[in-house]
Amino acid sequence: MSPDSDRQIEGIARGLVTLSGGEREPCDIMLRYSTDDPLVVVLIVSRPGRGSACWVISRDLLSAGLTGTAGIGDVTVEPVAEQS
Repeated sequence: MSPDSDRQIEGIARGLVTLSGGEREPCDIMLRYSTDDPLVVVLIVSRPGRGSACWVISRDLLSAGLTGTAGIGDVTVEPVAEQS
């Protein structure tokens, strides 16, 4: 394999994290995709002054979350209307 065979794509989005008490708080979400492991996406959730958490999730989970709530456990994804 050539050194250029692994390509990474990163993007940052705004999102909401649901805390244990049910309240929702804005956060930054970095999504990182690598051609070296094409079935997963690294999801890094950052909250100012509170650190960050990292999960490796399937691309299928992200895809399912485009049309409705998807996932169980610590990470669920759902579409959120853009606010202007």
